[in-house]
Amino acid sequence: MSEPGVPKEATTPMVTCRVCGTEVPAGAFCGFCGASLSRQPGSDPNWLRAHTYSAASGEHLLRLSVVSSIFPHLAHRSRAAFRMGFAGLILLMIVLALLRWQVPLVAVSSLGFALLFLIYLEESDVYGDDDLPVGTLLLTAGLGIALGVGWALWSGPRVARSYLSFNGLSSPTTQLYALAIPTATVVLMLVPAVLIRLTRPRHLESLDGFLIGSLGAVTFSAAGTLTRLVPQLASGPVADKRLVSDLLVEAGIRGVAAPLTAAAAGGIVGAALWLATGTQRPQRRKGIGAGFVLALALVLMIYAALGLVDAARLWPPLQLLLHLLIAAVAILGLRIAVHLALLHEAHAQIRTDHILCAECHHDVPHMAFCPNCGTATRASSRSSRKKRRLQVEPADSQAVHPAAHTSHRRLLIVLGASLTVLVAAMVLVAWLITPAIPLIHCRHPGCGHPPTKPPIGPIQPIQPPELPNLSSAGLPDRDLEPNRPVRPVQTGARFTGQNGLWSVEYPAQLGAVPPGRGVAWESTRDGSHVALFGLAAGDRTAQDIAEILIEDNFPGAAMAYTISNAMVGYQHGYGVIKDFTTLSGAAQFARGRVLAIVAIKNGLALGVLASGPYHRFVPPEPDGHPSGADLIVAAILGPYVNSFMWNGDPPR
Repeated sequence: MSEPGVPKEATTPMVTCRVCGTEVPAGAFCGFCGASLSRQPGSDPNWLRAHTYSAASGEHLLRLSVVSSIFPHLAHRSRAAFRMGFAGLILLMIVLALLRWQVPLVAVSSLGFALLFLIYLEESDVYGDDDLPVGTLLLTAGLGIALGVGWALWSGPRVARSYLSFNGLSSPTTQLYALAIPTATVVLMLVPAVLIRLTRPRHLESLDGFLIGSLGAVTFSAAGTLTRLVPQLASGPVADKRLVSDLLVEAGIRGVAAPLTAAAAGGIVGAALWLATGTQRPQRRKGIGAGFVLALALVLMIYAALGLVDAARLWPPLQLLLHLLIAAVAILGLRIAVHLALLHEAHAQIRTDHILCAECHHDVPHMAFCPNCGTATRASSRSSRKKRRLQVEPADSQAVHPAAHTSHRRLLIVLGASLTVLVAAMVLVAWLITPAIPLIHCRHPGCGHPPTKPPIGPIQPIQPPELPNLSSAGLPDRDLEPNRPVRPVQTGARFTGQNGLWSVEYPAQLGAVPPGRGVAWESTRDGSHVALFGLAAGDRTAQDIAEILIEDNFPGAAMAYTISNAMVGYQHGYGVIKDFTTLSGAAQFARGRVLAIVAIKNGLALGVLASGPYHRFVPPEPDGHPSGADLIVAAILGPYVNSFMWNGDPPR
């Protein structure tokens, strides 16, 4: 400390920075440009300074730290509490998934991280007269919520229907959604930041842009996720029929990976946008503008990767792992963007006052960087800087406050109380919207059988027919040698296999079907898909082929039940029905059901693979009786499955 009545800078030794050439107080770092004053062996480039993160001293730039990356305004002593809060959210979601408490899990996974982010805004003191106005933050959050809800309502059902079909990325529709939906999501997610920047250009610090971008993205993601998960509330508070593994994967994607990716993406673009438009150095605008374009391209690539991962319908645990890896890439991208923005935005010359560093708690000259630890002064709010400022003259001195910090107890109380209120409200909503399941007293002679007249929509042809992945189920049917042609059937449209060894009737609305392994079509009403196929059985059984087809096209599908006395073309075979869910970050939540029936004769396997949304048949239904299949398209498959014929079968 300086002597009483003597300016502190008069007793502080000065040195010339080897990087920027500015005369600055002696220390470990240059207070003007943030570079290390002494070169270390093997040190990184001066413009990068990767060994010390600008918002948190003692951390490497490439350290994967969620709290110091997503919450850069926090004081050093507050980060431990927020780490505990974030870990608590994850642990709570795991416990709820293990207990299958679906409604509380929906509440925590959709809004838990958003609550933690709002607590961060309060604890870091980033709004007020000196910082961002409350009205600006409310407008940002309101725009994010409105856009998130609207986008989820419009896009969710369309994306979910594309994910309920087989073929994964081989489907043109799924390929389109895999790229178009993420691109549109990014554009809408960034609208709040762009609008705020255009209409309220008062604050030009890069971390102001980070806050606006992250807040808009977090609220957009939370509102969209909650909108997509609302249908789950109508199935009751406990998901006793869902696999715990599915609940864990869904919680990991929607409650951890998705909000982290959104916060990082919004923060990257927000910080770059504020920096690119706020720099006062014309000679640097070109480079900073290129940085903004690079930031936007990185965000687009991140969300394009998410779309491809979702559309590929991988094994659910692998899908979760890829989502978390992409979130990690986004967080590292955010750290680099914030670090470079703090290093290269407009720097302040040495001032006549001193300040208590929020990171190392040393009394240092008030400059752009702490000479002792290298932390950027702008990594804290203006209000915090004002409270920690020390005056030069004793007569003008004010009460100096150290950097405010959040205690573990305070964070637990606030976060716990908020989640309790949120879960209670969600349980009440679920209780109100869950329909009472009527007891089924059916005296119809056909009770227990699928309905015969389901309200399905028109059938649309797919050219060329989109068949499921058959590559691992058997050899191509052209490898089989035909014995003699199949006898023609005169009723309805009929497809004959490429080698003439089998045939099957198909809907006449499809028109001419090109030669191939089978016939496929889609219902425009609910997105159900059907494939009637034939392939070489080899040494596999009908059960082997059915299980392989389902696993290849719907990895992780859970057993519902096997079909008793399953037959294809009046030939005994194997039939199974399984359940799956769309576990993506962008799609509307949907529970799907897949049906496979296969029979083998003369080394040739014929069968059907059908998929579509789960539909519980309860009264009232068209014929007044339920269906155990719970798959709408299954009601029309009987005539087509019975119409299969192997070479040599008598006409029917």
